[in-house]
Amino acid sequence: MAHDFYDILNITSKASTEDIQNAFRLQTAKLVKRLRVAQDKSADTTIIRDKFKRLRAAKNILVDPMRRKSYDVFKESIEHGIPSDIDVFWSTLKPSMIEPKLSAALKVLQQFTQLPISTLSIIDQAPRILQQESTTIPKIDVIKRKTTVSKPKPQAAQVRTTPLSTQPITGPFTNAQLEELASRIGYGGRFIKTVREHLNISLEGIHKKTHIPIKYLQAIESDSFKQLPSTTFVKGYIQNISKILRIDHMPIVSEYMTLFHNHR
Repeated sequence: MAHDFYDILNITSKASTEDIQNAFRLQTAKLVKRLRVAQDKSADTTIIRDKFKRLRAAKNILVDPMRRKSYDVFKESIEHGIPSDIDVFWSTLKPSMIEPKLSAALKVLQQFTQLPISTLSIIDQAPRILQQESTTIPKIDVIKRKTTVSKPKPQAAQVRTTPLSTQPITGPFTNAQLEELASRIGYGGRFIKTVREHLNISLEGIHKKTHIPIKYLQAIESDSFKQLPSTTFVKGYIQNISKILRIDHMPIVSEYMTLFHNHR
């Protein structure tokens, strides 16, 4: 059964930062004891180490106020879906994307300068921009000669309206969303396939850019480790695939290569 970050730490969504830190220390202490017992018995510690990675990811997200807000909005959209009214959705999402102090500071700056600082599009015009370009976070236009509304950048491919069958999220995944996804399914082949399909990137497309044989791309996504070549090649494949998917390769390489060695 998949658990969210609050479940992983065994806390409620109302937990304070101190509660989160205490829960992390408690859960870590339990895992360390299990790890030592497993090592004394020369048992496989992969599952225990994986739980620690997820525990640490949960803690890192929830102790950061802005990342926690973003995660909570993402979690709510998974559970309840994105509202059909885009204004309602933006009013829910906006607090996690705009730093209140920054917003207030720019408004004060506008009152005391003649420089043509444009109105914050992410506050006043966000719903319209979000409809035009759903794949980018609206930007703040600061100190321009003329106030203009930026045109949406042309997209190489149409964005999927339903990237995952159970997760109505559009546009590239944020770091918080990627960590949430990894906490549910790990950083194995299924993770790579989910991100690739979400971005509408085909295996043929990756093959043309990286020259990785299709059969190895398929083996990576299906975790068919025995069908893959040597460690050096596989590690390079994962790094190149991560670049195409525009995601950090470090956690993926680390976990995937651990799985690779354990099943060879």
